[in-house]
Amino acid sequence: MRSFLVAAICTLALCAVTPLAAEPPPPREKPAPQEKAATLPTLPPAWHGIWTGTCTVEGPARKHLEFPMELHVAPIEGRRAWTWRIVYGEGERRQVRPYELLPVAGGKGHFRVDEKNSIVIDSWLHGSTLYSRFEVGKVSIDARYTLRGKSLDVSLATTSAAPVATTGGKDGVPPVRAFRFVALQSGTLTKAE
Repeated sequence: MRSFLVAAICTLALCAVTPLAAEPPPPREKPAPQEKAATLPTLPPAWHGIWTGTCTVEGPARKHLEFPMELHVAPIEGRRAWTWRIVYGEGERRQVRPYELLPVAGGKGHFRVDEKNSIVIDSWLHGSTLYSRFEVGKVSIDARYTLRGKSLDVSLATTSAAPVATTGGKDGVPPVRAFRFVALQSGTLTKAE
């Protein structure tokens, strides 16, 4: 009996330090990779409509200019996109720019203005303002469209693309570049009823 007890204790001790050769556990099913639904930003319905008004362009070396402006914003049927049609002038001087506003997947408030001529400008909707910044030739343009109820403030500030001065850059101070102000296009458009 004593030898049986010793043998049982030895067997238990051996089992405690040596894993038992048992059947391998069934393979765990890998969860199917969940395709993240690409979240597309949306343009709130308050932006939809035909916005009309007068804009001005003025700057230190520019003659004051005033002209009518329209912005047509509407969902495009069958697509997740909106018209962003800008109209400048009237009569013989009327210029229609049939742009589109496209959402960018995964980018909170990120849109692109497709000018339909190979130019696409990234824009961001933050709060009630659509922001974009782009360079054309030797100038840089900061554009803002700010929705205020039934009015839409338009502001396109143009500066030189090349800095006119760079200061700082010593003793741990970062370099700071300054740019020449060229002109400001601004105006308030109101939603047509």
